[in-house]
Amino acid sequence: MNQALSYFAGQKVKGNGVKKLILSPLPIATNFKKAHSARSILKRNYTYIDVGGRVANVSLGLTLSAYLAFGLILSLLIYAFVGDFTPQIKEHVVRDIYGVDVVLKTEYAGFIMSMLMMFLPLIFMLMICLSSIIREMKLAKRSTAFRFHRQRREVAMCQWDEELQKVVVTYQPWEAMFAWVEDKNARLTTAAPAKSVLVIGGTRESMVGSQWVCQTIPALDKESAVMEWEAIRSFMEDGVREDSELADHPPKMTMQRVMEDYCITSKQPMTIFTQKKRLWWAISGRRLGVLLYNFMMRFERQQDVVDPTFEAWSLPLSDCDSQQPSAALKKYNMWLKRNEYAKGLNIQTIGDVKDKYSL
Repeated sequence: MNQALSYFAGQKVKGNGVKKLILSPLPIATNFKKAHSARSILKRNYTYIDVGGRVANVSLGLTLSAYLAFGLILSLLIYAFVGDFTPQIKEHVVRDIYGVDVVLKTEYAGFIMSMLMMFLPLIFMLMICLSSIIREMKLAKRSTAFRFHRQRREVAMCQWDEELQKVVVTYQPWEAMFAWVEDKNARLTTAAPAKSVLVIGGTRESMVGSQWVCQTIPALDKESAVMEWEAIRSFMEDGVREDSELADHPPKMTMQRVMEDYCITSKQPMTIFTQKKRLWWAISGRRLGVLLYNFMMRFERQQDVVDPTFEAWSLPLSDCDSQQPSAALKKYNMWLKRNEYAKGLNIQTIGDVKDKYSL
């Protein structure tokens, strides 16, 4: 990431065929509205917010449903090919002295084996589904969020270290964090297609040298990604203005949210969801995906970083100990507000801020 060292907010760079809009270092005002319900924020209070680190996705339900449907179809095909399995039940019959047939023993082994063979594809797919859920739970255990401390104006970058087998925390100044928006196909947590991602990261020193640590947050488009960033930036600069902003983050996943995101990405009205289509969406895996998402989110929230230093760092500071924005950030924001944003421009249209306003 040596190339990133030359980045500056407002720049537009291109590398490996990907266009990036740089938002930070030096997180200047964007003149965008902040996302009303930021998807990236997992936890929020008056002192800090936790951003990223999310593994749960509704698409898991779609994948598992596809596996189960495939296994069920194979089992039905076997039944259709073989037919009735009752001839596999063998009875040992003898005739008593009165000429009456008496069943001494009934063998079900052949019948049971035949039934197992028929349901083997479905059982195999069930095992794959169970394995997928366990794998996702392990990923959730290792997923970590970045904690943005408003009063310290620092970011705790938490990352799972494979060598140490624990979460390692690196602290970096807020104004030195890297952040950009780029075009990239991804999936929102509601399984709707995303066209852009917000990347937030920094470097940490390890035994093998400098390592890049980042959070990648899918967004509907570039504007939505910038609004996600603005929600983070406005918290760090302005704090929580209303108690309503402390509502549970992220909100509980519902089928309504899934359908709304689909309509936004496909640019269709909600009226396309007739009762039949709603039923199909529920039984085709999305309902299962919603249930798994809410379960995984509860599981992810339990995976807090257990570190006395981190816990002490997360505590609120007194007003006299709170850090203030740098002089450079204040000057750039003042110049932008007076010369650029007053004209209705925003961070996408102002160009290279560093070239325009050199300190």
